[in-house]
Amino acid sequence: LSRANVRSLPAASSESPGGSSTSQDSGAGDTFACETDDATRGVGRDALWSRLEPEFFTHVTLGRLSAALEAAASPDTSGLRQLASPACHAYMLVAAGVGLEGTGAQRWLSEPSLGEQPSAEAMLCIGGRAVDERRWEDAGRWVDRIRTDARATADTAEARRRAAVAAALETYVRWRRGDSEAWIPRSVRLELDRGSSWPVRWWTGKMLAAAGRTEEAIEVFESFWWPAWVPAFLERAELSRKAGREAEARELYDVVLTAWADADPAFGPLVERARAGLAGLSAP
Repeated sequence: LSRANVRSLPAASSESPGGSSTSQDSGAGDTFACETDDATRGVGRDALWSRLEPEFFTHVTLGRLSAALEAAASPDTSGLRQLASPACHAYMLVAAGVGLEGTGAQRWLSEPSLGEQPSAEAMLCIGGRAVDERRWEDAGRWVDRIRTDARATADTAEARRRAAVAAALETYVRWRRGDSEAWIPRSVRLELDRGSSWPVRWWTGKMLAAAGRTEEAIEVFESFWWPAWVPAFLERAELSRKAGREAEARELYDVVLTAWADADPAFGPLVERARAGLAGLSAP
């Protein structure tokens, strides 16, 4: 994602991107797996916009909150089949620091919005929000519910996947409650599909960063390359700055500020983080 790519973004389209990304182990020790591709590493990604982005991600990339939420409400335009639940899109935004106050989308992160048969991904995201708000009892209830669903699932592969979702959420609870030894095992991450891996990868990046494992955290946030997720570029910028790679940090901050040059106010705190980070770098 380069500055030129951001400036030439197409108008939002409901066309789904063709092809698929290549996934491989990030090499981040034995504990973490990361969905990335060597060809997409670094700051410049000329091929990123060779296909149209799903609508939700296009709008977020340009800082259009209302349009992003409208797209998230429709499985036909949200972009990722595994993230078809509006709850997951809402959690992606609030976990990144985008405010949803006054939008009505906050209700997507409440239990009544789930319906009678919620997906494991939707429960993971609502459970994650409970953790972030330190509602430990509610979070534990979601862990138990996902695990119960896993035990009741006849399909062995699906049962393993749901059990992995429960294990990931349970580990996130432990970490947010102060257990610095809580890590999401690689075996759990490998069981997750693209939809459920999104919050788990985000949590993993945060865990690694908090533990001082900066290079590994950067690799995890690099995995948010397709569809592009601008908040991950901000995380990478801050981590690159911490690692002393100021040229890379400057380019990443510039990408964020270019993408969100006309962003809605909900993106304001993230834009200010990018501006402050860029201002704190040494003169080029």
